[in-house]
Amino acid sequence: MGAITNYAHYRLFGYITALALHGGNVITMFFALKGDIMKDPEIETFYSLQWVYITIWNVVFQILYSFLGMLCDLPTSLEVKEPILTKSLKSYREWMFTSIILPLCFGIFIIFWPVYIYDRGMVFPAFIDKVLRQESNHIMHTAIVPIVLWEFVFLPKTEPKSHKWNLTGTYGCYITYLYV
Repeated sequence: MGAITNYAHYRLFGYITALALHGGNVITMFFALKGDIMKDPEIETFYSLQWVYITIWNVVFQILYSFLGMLCDLPTSLEVKEPILTKSLKSYREWMFTSIILPLCFGIFIIFWPVYIYDRGMVFPAFIDKVLRQESNHIMHTAIVPIVLWEFVFLPKTEPKSHKWNLTGTYGCYITYLYV
């Protein structure tokens, strides 16, 4: 039990770090997209189409996952009796991590950076620099990997009887993304 408690503390640190990075980035972007900058037609289009970017979906999923992880690990780290709901949430957390968080994170990282290096304008047009700093870019496209690796190392995993639910979640997420 002691080792699990220690891992819960490490995971909580990871969740708090992820929330601080993504939350701070969301707030920064929110204020950057206010005022006269919205008169620029390119920025206005970028703002109206931001849900088209799978990176934004990933940020939302990572924020939700971090809150879910905190709900699951707080009882363990505080050494209080786990509510029955927490056990169900833990299995959902593991499913969400393996079917959505992990594939999205590595998919974004593996696709974004080579294309960015080859031709920045294809994935990150110059006009976005007016509202999105390089730090924000790295939080959304680079910092996601250490966050996920941290979770991968410290989250106890159980071998599922079948991977069909994980694949269903992965494909469901991508199909939903394609239709939005």
